[in-house]
Amino acid sequence: MGKNEYSMLLQLDRYEKNILDELVRKSGKSKSSVIRGMIEGCKIHEKPTDELYDLLYDINTLSSDINKLITRIDCGIATRGHLEYVVEKIDKFYDTLAAKYIY
Repeated sequence: MGKNEYSMLLQLDRYEKNILDELVRKSGKSKSSVIRGMIEGCKIHEKPTDELYDLLYDINTLSSDINKLITRIDCGIATRGHLEYVVEKIDKFYDTLAAKYIY
C-alpha cells in the first residue's frame, strides 16, 4: 500500500466546502493534500505566481554567470568582455526589478 492507505468520507456544509475549495484553488494542491496539511498544523499558502518563478530563474541564471566569471578570473582566462557581459546582465536585471517594484 502507498503512504495514504486510509480513505474516508468527509461531510461538510456548503460554507465549509466553499472554504475548502478556495484553499485548494489558491494553493494549487489537491483536497487531500490540503486536509492532510491542516491536520498536521501546517499553514496553507497560496501557490507562488509565475512572475516569482521567472524572478527566481533570472536570479539563478545571474548567479551562474557570476560563478563562471569568478572561475575564469581564478584560472586567469577572464577577459574584459566576460566582465562586461555579466555587468550588463546585472544592470538589465536591476532595471527590470526597479521598474516593477521600486518606481
